[in-house]
Amino acid sequence: MDLVHSFIELLNQRKFDEAYMLLGPGAPPRTDFDKQFTRFADLKVTAGAPGDQEGAAGSIYLSIPLTLTGTADGKNASRSATAILRRVNDVPGSTEAQRHWHIERMEWRNAA
Repeated sequence: MDLVHSFIELLNQRKFDEAYMLLGPGAPPRTDFDKQFTRFADLKVTAGAPGDQEGAAGSIYLSIPLTLTGTADGKNASRSATAILRRVNDVPGSTEAQRHWHIERMEWRNAA
């Protein structure tokens, strides 16, 4: 998915401002977002295979696992997360922007 690849590319280039702009309304506060990535002296983010699409209340959701690896405090470090993508179905009253995929939120699986 182009959106996730763009997000990963921006993170790998340490363009955190631009990466944050790709998050939807469920985004964490900016300082919390930055804290997940800036502790890495070098950073490599990769994506796993997307899960199955799921529907709920006029929306479609897609989960994509992410792995962050690099060094932090001089040691090898890694984090796991799931990027939850969402788009609204073509329902009355939905906007064009809502009908495009966006990163709804990030779910972190292990402590920073």
